[in-house]
Amino acid sequence: MSDDSRTLAVALKEWAVVVAALERGDQIFLLRKGGLADRGDTFEAVHSEFLLYPTTEHQRPEWLAGPFRDGLEDFPVEPNADDHVIVFTSVARMVATLVIPSREALDALEGQHIWSPAHLDQRWSYKPERPLALWILRVFNLSPAPTTPYRPPYAGCRSWVPLGDPIPLPRLQPALDDGPFTRQKERIEAALRPFGC
Repeated sequence: MSDDSRTLAVALKEWAVVVAALERGDQIFLLRKGGLADRGDTFEAVHSEFLLYPTTEHQRPEWLAGPFRDGLEDFPVEPNADDHVIVFTSVARMVATLVIPSREALDALEGQHIWSPAHLDQRWSYKPERPLALWILRVFNLSPAPTTPYRPPYAGCRSWVPLGDPIPLPRLQPALDDGPFTRQKERIEAALRPFGC
């Protein structure tokens, strides 16, 4: 991912505090069922590579593990005005997708993410007709961070955001080198293996 001529025109909305955790390598996966504005009975990983769109919508301190609550004020609520500029600080590449079979399987991932048990309960219970997907992502930090103007179609509780203009990708730096990333991926897979994942 070093070709400076590449562009991306799709982004995935995620809490700003979680995007920051991905960029630091504190976690390498997301849990998804889709947002309120996402249509259909299933939510799919339809893009293998995408920008991470940090948002503070639904971001709450009680849904974060204790050590990660203190820095929440570093992520101010973004305005919804038309002159708002979105800053993209990272790109994610889909590495693997797993279906979480039970709430107990999420407990096996303790220490490998920044969410609180209360939030895991909420994720599991939300839209129970939809499977809960775990996406293992390889994240690359962008330097310098590209920007794009906010547009009204980007608003709302949706997951995938088609961008009005393709975003040129600057130099990409892996959030984790190959060795640490592989070890984290193997820990996740080992934790979920007893649950049939």
